[in-house]
Amino acid sequence: MNLTLDDLLVSLDTDGDSSLLDEWAWMVGDAATPMLAAANGNMFFIDGNADNHIRVLDAACSTVRDVCLCWDDFESVITIRDNAIEWLTPQLVGDLIESLGPLPSRHCFGFKLPPCVGGSFDLDNFEHTSLPLHFGLLGQIAGQVRKYPDGTPIRSFTISDEDDG
Repeated sequence: MNLTLDDLLVSLDTDGDSSLLDEWAWMVGDAATPMLAAANGNMFFIDGNADNHIRVLDAACSTVRDVCLCWDDFESVITIRDNAIEWLTPQLVGDLIESLGPLPSRHCFGFKLPPCVGGSFDLDNFEHTSLPLHFGLLGQIAGQVRKYPDGTPIRSFTISDEDDG
C-alpha cells in the first residue's frame, strides 16, 4: 500500500487539543504544546522547556525523542526515510488501514490492551481510538506503571475521569 503523509499524520484542532498531553506532564513537562499526531499514536510536540525544540512522544513505549530544533524544520526532517519509518511506522499503519479501514477525523490506531500492561503489537490488538482517549488513557497507565521494572506483572491500574474530582 502506498501511503502519503496525510495517511500517516493526524491534524489537531488548534482550539481543543492543547490538553492532549496533560496526562503526560510527568514526562513531557507542563510547557509541551501538541502540534501533530501520528496515525500510529505518537505525538509531535513543541517542548517549551527545551528552547521550543520539536520532540516526539511514543505513547506505546513511554519514550520521548528529539526530532528537530524548530517547527520550520519539521517537514524536511519527517520526510527523511529512516525518520519516517521510526516515527510513523508506515508498514504497520498500512496494515492497520487494510485491516480496520481508514481513520476517522481526530483518531489514531490505539491499543485494546496497551503494551505496558501486557498487550501486543499484533494487528488484532488495535482499534480506532479518539486522540483524547488514546493519550489520556496511555498517559495515566504509563504514569502508574513507570515505577516498576520492565517485565513486572501488572495486576491492576486505575483510570480516573477529571470530572470525578
